[in-house]
Amino acid sequence: MNQPEPPNSGPADESSLRHIAYFVTAHGFGHATRASAVMAAAHARQPDLCFDIFTSAPEFIFRDSLTGPFVYHHAIADVGLVQRSALEEDLNATLARLDEFLPFDPFLVRTWADWVERLQCELVVCDIAPLGLAVAEAAGLPSLLIENFTWDWIYRGYLAQAPGLRASADYLEGVFAKARYWLQAEPFCLPRQQADGCVQPIGRRPRATVAETRAALGLADGERLLLVSLGGVPDQAPIPADARPQPGLVYALAGAAERLRRDGPWLLLPHHSPVYYPDLLAASDAVIGKLGYSTVAEAYHAGVPFGYLPRAQFRESPILAEFVERQMPGLPVSAEDFQAGGWLRAAAELLEMPRVPRQRLNGADQAAEFILDLLA
Repeated sequence: MNQPEPPNSGPADESSLRHIAYFVTAHGFGHATRASAVMAAAHARQPDLCFDIFTSAPEFIFRDSLTGPFVYHHAIADVGLVQRSALEEDLNATLARLDEFLPFDPFLVRTWADWVERLQCELVVCDIAPLGLAVAEAAGLPSLLIENFTWDWIYRGYLAQAPGLRASADYLEGVFAKARYWLQAEPFCLPRQQADGCVQPIGRRPRATVAETRAALGLADGERLLLVSLGGVPDQAPIPADARPQPGLVYALAGAAERLRRDGPWLLLPHHSPVYYPDLLAASDAVIGKLGYSTVAEAYHAGVPFGYLPRAQFRESPILAEFVERQMPGLPVSAEDFQAGGWLRAAAELLEMPRVPRQRLNGADQAAEFILDLLA
């Protein structure tokens, strides 16, 4: 059973802090980074906030992203979709896990509710982790859902292949309706009448200058940088044996080595990079990656050209693709072409595209203001 565990990170003295519970889905890394962007923006405005983070997403994401107080509590907050790889879902495994997880065990919900009450949390925020909404209701606390999709909507897109998902979709639709407050983050998939508002794309901000990041990576003057990353799944870009790198171009390949090292034009990065990802992205001349919310949002704010890999079956994918085509310099790279090394050809076209300076607000700031208004 998903029992509460002692916290294993956080500030030394929490006695004077105000606590907010934040339940985050562990589906990929994107939701954890999106939640981190909101928490960081809230910390910047009100440093006495402590976020109690409930998730099974890796703790290092929050350690890397947050400088304000937080406590990490390992919790299975939802199932999401089980992945075979960065681009392929496993519906049978998803069904099996949902059968174990839903409907929520009332004892489990009550246990987590007691835990949140002992922490003296004033609000429960959920990045599409439905358990948090049930916990907030049991604890008598206000809840805020931040989403660009919900799992019931995603599951309904797979009913032709996996009709057994209907029961979970129906159940979770009712759970998501428990949210007292609701924010939608652009680009969101389904407009909701019950939403209290929508915010701009939510992404983490760089901390270092481009010059500082390039120096940390060992790049020479005049070298250009292409970042290739598949997000929270430790796959890497395949390099064909006959690859012909462009002169003066360095290829940063996420998840390609145990430690950061340079091998000719190939800059090999570990899965957990020592270079903060928003800094790495901002220092890049172009990025190629999986079409996921946080990569889209952070590339959007950085203004870098984006070569995106659509996920054929994932219902969110066409909405994100349309946003990239309308709002960003970019182009699609098919999964087949990517696996065959076609991303090397796409890089040349991407590098011809100009960066786009951004003036729009970061949705993290808007969401943080909404949270602080609820606490006022």
